[in-house]
Amino acid sequence: MASGFGTILMPFGKSLTYLMSMTGFYTFGSASFHSYANAILSETFSKENEATTWGLFRLTQGLFSFIHPVYLGYIVDQTGEFKVSFIVMGTIIILSGLSIFVEKFLHVFNRK
Repeated sequence: MASGFGTILMPFGKSLTYLMSMTGFYTFGSASFHSYANAILSETFSKENEATTWGLFRLTQGLFSFIHPVYLGYIVDQTGEFKVSFIVMGTIIILSGLSIFVEKFLHVFNRK
């Protein structure tokens, strides 16, 4: 979720220090997600299916790397500025991060 907040706040910066700190938030959040994703996949699915789930995870990430630039370019064309596209990207990243918390909460709640 830190990467989402860094993405949302990125276009509002006026100084290099501000942009560097928002890039740091984005990088920290992205790195922590990718290091935690493998643990989530191995906990949710069995160890035998770890390679398959990791491959599917990377496949969907690769597909969306082709789709989201077109979508965000359309937003920039319609609004005439880049701020809205950064806000949309950051919001989607935050919602993705919240889905991990919801999944963990449901997993703990179902154990009881």
